[in-house]
Amino acid sequence: MEKKFLLNDQEMRKFIINGYHVVKTSLPLSFHQKVHRQTLDLIRNEGPPGNNLLPKIPILADVFTDPVVAGALASILGFNYVMHPHRACHYHPPQSQEQAWHKDYPVGGNLRCHRGRMAMAFYYPQDVSGNMGPTAIQPGTQYYQQYNQMVEGLPLCGEAGTVTIVHYDLWHKATENRSKKTRLMLKFLFCRMEEPQQPSWNTGNTDDLGWESSSSFPSQYQLVWQHIWQWYLGQNNKKKRTNPLINASGKKSNEPLFDPKSKIEETMEMLDQAVYNQDESTRLSSLYTLGTVGASAIPKLMERFREESKTESIRNLERADFTNPSQIDTVYGLAAVGKPAVPVLIEALDDPDWWIRAAACSSLGCIGQVADSAAPHLLKALNDDSEWVRRNAADALGNTGDTSPMIEDALIKALDDKRKTSPWSLSDSPLRENAIASLAKVRPSPAAIFKLREASEDENEYIRAWALVGLSRMREA
Repeated sequence: MEKKFLLNDQEMRKFIINGYHVVKTSLPLSFHQKVHRQTLDLIRNEGPPGNNLLPKIPILADVFTDPVVAGALASILGFNYVMHPHRACHYHPPQSQEQAWHKDYPVGGNLRCHRGRMAMAFYYPQDVSGNMGPTAIQPGTQYYQQYNQMVEGLPLCGEAGTVTIVHYDLWHKATENRSKKTRLMLKFLFCRMEEPQQPSWNTGNTDDLGWESSSSFPSQYQLVWQHIWQWYLGQNNKKKRTNPLINASGKKSNEPLFDPKSKIEETMEMLDQAVYNQDESTRLSSLYTLGTVGASAIPKLMERFREESKTESIRNLERADFTNPSQIDTVYGLAAVGKPAVPVLIEALDDPDWWIRAAACSSLGCIGQVADSAAPHLLKALNDDSEWVRRNAADALGNTGDTSPMIEDALIKALDDKRKTSPWSLSDSPLRENAIASLAKVRPSPAAIFKLREASEDENEYIRAWALVGLSRMREA
């Protein structure tokens, strides 16, 4: 991939803050006109194609191999990203009403993690103006579960060939089509296959890759962005930095966070109260601040983790909107702590309550590669009595980076686990889907080829697709 097509530091920082990046393909107008015509003909003759969009219109692949688009995706998702098997054609004819603001279904019913492991690409094969019902986004809302009506929507207008890459969890909607034209938007999903080891974009001064805080944004958001930025920099970036202290009111202090001891205790007490705040941005800011405190914050975080995993698992299931029962705020604070939090989460995998075990799996998966020591314990969780523990463990194993034969064998065995699961997920085989997606991420060895070939003929289309991804990565190894 040519370096000139990768994003730069400023563009990556903007993506972390706003959750989107707009590019224009280098393909000629005639190409987009052909896609537009073929898509309309397909819908009129056969109906919406769903996941068959690409097989039905194979020239669409050229949009995502275009160097400008591929360079942006590689910058955001790493060089070995893959296209997810789910895609959709959004057909929005005249007089179509606006949608409600929403996040898309959490893939697999898995945890929504702030770290950029999934992205969507919105492609317009025709010019889209403001009255045609363009897709609109709420910039900066990708880190928040709650809809924020105070954030102004941004209609995504543009010429044919415009592609907007967004963080998977960005709030968005279709707006009302007040024109006499049908608006098409073709949506594709992409997945990161490896945890960041170093920047995959064009960096500037490699000696100074710190987060540049901006006074134009409220201080309570800065620490979240800084954490995501440092995750993107990768495990090879060992430089330690002192973070600003952000208190429960969202105000920034220049006082040191770690010294003196009395200040730590005062800060901990203040933040301990702030994590119960009804304002989501205050809660998350407080949790990330606790994360920067480090190991000394773990007891407080785990106390909150146990409370929240019980109450929120019930609420998440009662909402019946496919939210993972382990979707809890404390996960983000533990992820900010990182490696020091891994031992206590491993211990939580043996807790008698399933919601604790399930949330521990999700937390370890969110932490990612520095939680690789938990991989053998997550293998045990693959056989748990609770489907949510099994599902979350299978998903988490794909982020640890452990490529040992033991991990591979366990994931292969999980492909044969056909125990009944709840009708909660849109998937009919959520555990098996997570298992094969994680197997593909850990880059399977030749020993897995028989099972992958068998899975490539599975009745579940997502399992078939992930099996092919695994086979292709095996050939690349």
